[in-house]
Amino acid sequence: VGGSFVESVLEEHSLSSCRSVGTPGASVSPTIDQDEDFEDESERYHELSSYRRLVGKLMWPVPTRLDIAFATKDLAREVGYFNKHLWVKTKHLLRYLRGANDLFMIIQPEVHLETDIQDHD
Repeated sequence: VGGSFVESVLEEHSLSSCRSVGTPGASVSPTIDQDEDFEDESERYHELSSYRRLVGKLMWPVPTRLDIAFATKDLAREVGYFNKHLWVKTKHLLRYLRGANDLFMIIQPEVHLETDIQDHD
């Protein structure tokens, strides 16, 4: 899961040219009303569906992007209770990925086999 995956997620959410930030997690801005609700149920359903899909996509690179693991887990915990302040936190994570989309961990197995067999008879 490399930079092209991150770029496609950013492009899907119109953030491919956004300003990047230095940390993956964000506290909610005090200017955001956390109890602010959606205008109608259809808007809420659409936003909830988009949010769940995005969180699922963000979970995909976590095994090789440990820098986003905690922030992604934090977003995933709240998929049942969704409001507009979660979009602020999600967009912050996307802006972090914008600046750090070339980071990833390479996992290579290292095998050391012991071939020294001793007979103790």
